[in-house]
Amino acid sequence: MKNCLSSKIRRCSLLLAAAFLLFEFAGTAVGVDAQQAEIATQRLKHKANIVLEETSQADAFSGQFEPLDAYLSHAGTALKSIDAASRFNFSAALPQEGYYRLYAWWPEEQASSAQTIYDINHRDGFAAVEADQSIGGGLWHYLGTYFFNDQLSVAVASGDGHGFTVDALRLDYMGVKRPSPTITTSALPLADAGQPYRAQLEALDGSTPYLWSVKGNLPAGLTLDRFSGVISGAPRTAGHYPFTIQMVDSDDRLTAQPLAIEVLAAETNPTDGPKADVMPEHRPASSVQRNAAGTPPDLSGLITLLETLPEGDWVKVNLNRFADVWTPPGLRPLKGMSNPTPSRIIGAWSSFAWDSNRGDLIIYGGGHANYNGNDVYRWRGTTRRWERASLPSQITEDDLGFIMPVDGPDAAPPSAHTYDNNIFLPVADRFLTFGGAASQHGGPYMRQVNASTARETGPYLFDPSRADPNKVGGTTGSHVQREGSHPEIVGGNMWENRDIYGNIPGNPSLPASFVNGGTAYAVENGADVVYVVGNSGSTAQALYKYTMKDINDPAQDTWKQMGRFWGGINDQGAAAYDPDLNVVVKTSDRKFTYWNLNTAGPENNNIIFTPHDPSGRFKLSRTDGIDYDPVRGQYLIWKGNGKVWAMQAPSSVSPHGWTVSKQPIPTSAVPAGDVETGILGKWKYIASLDAFMGLQGNTNGDVWLYKPMAWQHPGNGGSGNNGGGGNAAPSVSLSAPSAGASFAAGADIRLVAQASDSDGVVSAVAFYQGNTLLGQDTTAPYEFLWGAVPAGDHTLTVVATDDDGASTTSAPLSITVTASSGGNSTIIFQDGFENYSGTRDTFLSNYRQGSNYGTWSVMNDDAPHFVPLVQFAIFQSEGGSIPDGATIQSATLALYKYSSYNFVYRAHRLLRAWDENEATWNKSRSGVSWAESGAGSSGVDYNAVADGQAGVGWAPQWLEIDVTAGLQAMSNGQTNHGWRLVPVSGNGNLKRFRSSDYTANPTLRPKLTIVYTPSGA
Repeated sequence: MKNCLSSKIRRCSLLLAAAFLLFEFAGTAVGVDAQQAEIATQRLKHKANIVLEETSQADAFSGQFEPLDAYLSHAGTALKSIDAASRFNFSAALPQEGYYRLYAWWPEEQASSAQTIYDINHRDGFAAVEADQSIGGGLWHYLGTYFFNDQLSVAVASGDGHGFTVDALRLDYMGVKRPSPTITTSALPLADAGQPYRAQLEALDGSTPYLWSVKGNLPAGLTLDRFSGVISGAPRTAGHYPFTIQMVDSDDRLTAQPLAIEVLAAETNPTDGPKADVMPEHRPASSVQRNAAGTPPDLSGLITLLETLPEGDWVKVNLNRFADVWTPPGLRPLKGMSNPTPSRIIGAWSSFAWDSNRGDLIIYGGGHANYNGNDVYRWRGTTRRWERASLPSQITEDDLGFIMPVDGPDAAPPSAHTYDNNIFLPVADRFLTFGGAASQHGGPYMRQVNASTARETGPYLFDPSRADPNKVGGTTGSHVQREGSHPEIVGGNMWENRDIYGNIPGNPSLPASFVNGGTAYAVENGADVVYVVGNSGSTAQALYKYTMKDINDPAQDTWKQMGRFWGGINDQGAAAYDPDLNVVVKTSDRKFTYWNLNTAGPENNNIIFTPHDPSGRFKLSRTDGIDYDPVRGQYLIWKGNGKVWAMQAPSSVSPHGWTVSKQPIPTSAVPAGDVETGILGKWKYIASLDAFMGLQGNTNGDVWLYKPMAWQHPGNGGSGNNGGGGNAAPSVSLSAPSAGASFAAGADIRLVAQASDSDGVVSAVAFYQGNTLLGQDTTAPYEFLWGAVPAGDHTLTVVATDDDGASTTSAPLSITVTASSGGNSTIIFQDGFENYSGTRDTFLSNYRQGSNYGTWSVMNDDAPHFVPLVQFAIFQSEGGSIPDGATIQSATLALYKYSSYNFVYRAHRLLRAWDENEATWNKSRSGVSWAESGAGSSGVDYNAVADGQAGVGWAPQWLEIDVTAGLQAMSNGQTNHGWRLVPVSGNGNLKRFRSSDYTANPTLRPKLTIVYTPSGA
């Protein structure tokens, strides 16, 4: 029941007996990060929304409830009813009267009632909304738009006698005038011919119930239920079917939305992927490391196929199917009530990138109305087999309704249609995606900035060296746990949010979105450069240049507008870069355009051109693929079947003189011609093969190679990213330090490389420790100073890139860095690591003053209603490992805030003994009261002078407080009772910290880092 009321609402007259909690809400957040607020996109600013969590409701229930440490709960905790008569009432004082959109949130709890009733008391009467809590956990569910005076009262009860959960409500203020009804469905899922189909139409506002109708024709085999707004059936024939959906609310107000359903042709061997709903038997991930010692990926098997293939012919090269390696159904995030397959990663407006360092095709996608999984896949040219590169993240929503991974927008992207926006960066050694139409809302990647504002974010980098089929792409604990916790699945930390909208200084001109976008690659001055076609406003497409100078420093990225929209292109297509003419070409619906990079700038207009076709048979389509062939100096255009057209540019930049000609008719088997939603970015020139690669078939994932006319043998399969055309790769070696050298920990080590290029110049030399980029140098002598090197055995390599994009990796060199004896020692206390289990933590609740929360995985803070407490066994006399009497040099207390909201805290040492499993709001331990409830007496319950103070930002992150003074006092004989957090200033909403009982990702448990000198050292 997501955003669809239709027949779910019944009007009724009810008398609600409830206790009201007067709860004031500010219209805006306090202490918002100024920089984030400044760059927030104003058009995305909402009226201040109000979030009520069950933890804020005192004496709000009748009957029996039990606390539930539930998966995907909004507050980190929830309540579950025990008996059929139980009832919970949300109540609050509202800041102003008017119409509010009302949403409910519940956790993932399949045993919850499928008929949970929300009884809503509003100005015009009562409404009872039925919701199915057995599905849809971790998301906001629309309950309707109602006029409230100065009070909110919403009761929750079971409609079928089963237990229900109570978690959170959200209200969005809409004004004093009833908002007109709006159809919010902006796209419908893809359909497969002959297969069952179901899509739920969604709407907001107006008055319910809604009545739905269709103007035009649905695909044959599908029907629309006029009461529920569900389109269902089995479409019979593949094709594109446009129509208009109309909706009338109960006040006879009409609204309409043009939509379409793409029905894909049936594929042979359809499948739902692996049958098991749990992880298959663990298999080690195959090597995806950068090829060592300058050795290119071994593509000899593909080259052998090309050697015997006639020019102008095709060969299918994959040895297994895409579907063979799909994420099992139980580990995929749901899409409403359905569990779509990863087929939509290929089938729905998608693109792939060619990892030239490893010889792999990499693809990520899904998105919008089709697939919520952000799992990544690769087809390996060295083995000719599909593999999964990561498992998908569980999804959730922020408080403005944008879909994101459960571990937040910095850990991984949501799924998205990628159009022609996926690309590989060989210098940085990363897959890069700008996204396009992100899951659910169909726009750019978004992140919440404060309680009422969101802004764009991204693009995202994926590290192929971390790829693993049995790890989630984000952090540990972020995988789908709908059918089990699967502790064997850990986080691969494969993604990085480059966040150009927050990291690049100077407020450069940035695209509003990348829907229907395109990308093309170049290497300039040793750095990765991407020419990006993005939307400068509405659907107007402009050209931008994105340069990544340092993989470790997003602030050094640059972004420049290279051309503007001057008409003629606003549709999907693909982009290609011609380094000979220095233009970027973009296709659209029946139109070609280019931007002349010789006149680049914000006022550089796009130029429409029409190539001359002597045959008169060429017609450009929005579904075509295009890429540039640097060896023959032409563009090849693929129609999805065996037909390939070659386009030649004029000798100088001009809209005149372009020609197009059909390539010879193939004599071998050819692709089936099913372009689905478009070839877009699934057609690439592969320099190391001197061939073109096409991807087709959303289930089979057929990889095709096309051998162009006048093919040139690539020799050993090309080097890394060889630029094609017989370009010789550079040579490179490490000349310092010497192999086997030994250094002391903390030393600065000078790295020196020797590099040359026989047929060009070396444009950059990058220095690596293992797979970590340390830095790069673009001018000889090639040097890098590696500062404060940690102890351990280190393997060093350097990668040289020439002016034509070819790269070579040096032979590895090993050094040893040893820890110094004596002096300072550093230790980190954190449960679950180095056999440590000495953390004690809980929180005190003013709402449930007799309850203990020592076993919960969360510590709540919502001053003055909650008080977090934490203690560590530190010294040997108390079960720790630091010698008694040691000299404390520094100490840092760190708590991980996984919720939103910014705040400043002080850490005060507790002066009273307390028990983790007995402490409550009134008692420090059984039979012993706090001097003031909530450990609130300064100078008695806690030390009046704080050990330290620090702030934490809006996004999930660590709160780190310097508590050196406290540790020094403890080392000098004062008793260690731990700390309590004392609020200083910031956003007053509920903040949630991970406790030592959090199991999904132990690295997020509380930790205490101490630098000390043993007594007598």
